[in-house]
Amino acid sequence: MNTKPDDVIDIDRKMLNKNPVEPVYEDGNIMDVLTHKDLFTAKDCAEVIKQFSPVKWNEEIVDSLYQYSSSFILADDNGLPLYERIMAVASAANDMQYHFHIDYIISVKLVKFETGDFSQINYEVGPGLAGNRKLYIVIKLSSTLDYKDGNLVVPHSGFTASRKIGSVTILPAFVANEVETVTKGTQYMLVAWVGGITRFK
Repeated sequence: MNTKPDDVIDIDRKMLNKNPVEPVYEDGNIMDVLTHKDLFTAKDCAEVIKQFSPVKWNEEIVDSLYQYSSSFILADDNGLPLYERIMAVASAANDMQYHFHIDYIISVKLVKFETGDFSQINYEVGPGLAGNRKLYIVIKLSSTLDYKDGNLVVPHSGFTASRKIGSVTILPAFVANEVETVTKGTQYMLVAWVGGITRFK
């Protein structure tokens, strides 16, 4: 992924015009969730995993709340084109539905769920710096052939995210989500938090 940031922005604008972010409906009513079917190609996804997988993962285990491994991707560690692509889809989603005051990507993580890993119901906004989170974005990087179960779900609405490689789910940070237990294999995701300099607006 050696594309220059300006090129990525132009590519993403064209891509988002051709394949826009889509709302999700339930019983005729629009939900809090927006999706994009193919922000990344399978080749893109493989390159992200290859480029950003760390030598040593951070194991995140808190009792029965969650268990997985992760690594932050920093913009100044060749991650800027990735940041630009994520911000493009975040801005499109925000303009379409949420209309929050968003200014920047707070952080991006590469997350690995191996057999037995999970994340129970979780809210992405909270005290401290987490109070500036407005949008939560999840990008599927793994083929469904590589893992079993491990769905991303929004419990209050019954929404289950697409398992298609390269697909994106966008939701407000205050909407609870969970990742069900991976029962076989390994699932990789990119997760990102987009925020603003003001508290939640």
